[in-house]
Amino acid sequence: MTVIRECVNPECTFRYPDHDSSHPIAYCPKCGQRAEICGIFPESNQLSFLEKKNPSFHLSILLDNVRSIYNAGSIFRTAEGFGIEELFLCGITPTPQHARFSKTSLGAEQHLKWSYHPNAVTLCDQLKKSKTVIISLENSAQATNLYAFQENIFNKNALLVVGNEISGVDPQLLQMSSYIFAIPMAGFKHSFNVATAFGIAVSYFYSLSLS
Repeated sequence: MTVIRECVNPECTFRYPDHDSSHPIAYCPKCGQRAEICGIFPESNQLSFLEKKNPSFHLSILLDNVRSIYNAGSIFRTAEGFGIEELFLCGITPTPQHARFSKTSLGAEQHLKWSYHPNAVTLCDQLKKSKTVIISLENSAQATNLYAFQENIFNKNALLVVGNEISGVDPQLLQMSSYIFAIPMAGFKHSFNVATAFGIAVSYFYSLSLS
């Protein structure tokens, strides 16, 4: 059940979900006055198609020197949701062994295959020899518009490379990539947060695998 409370103060009226609804009396976290229950709603059931892994979606992820533990954890959480096959953590990328990792991954690392590698170029060289298609996500002169790509290449082994928050993907990895994609932006900024960009790209790739 989801319990919603609302502040009785007419100058505040702060509305929020009460995750500890066992107490009959609650106080507004914003102004401190009484907060009354204004709604109790049943938990919604998940859609059945979200419970099944897409057997034709074969994508692994390489995090190339991703600096932030929070970005790495967020990527793990998104990867688990899309049924990513494996994550390769390279260079300075934090691993799930870090004490703060689960703050953003929410335990997703327990359901994902992952491994650490000090050198992403060496790893990609090995993966290319095993016929893995390497894809890089990078704003570079060689990149093409992500949304202009319509081919379903995810019924075979593919690897998406996501790079460092400042310097991006290692230039040698870009040279090894069969595809380099950039996400078009309509605002003043020139790039998305790395975890956000990853989510956008994987969501789009997943939709292509359904076609």
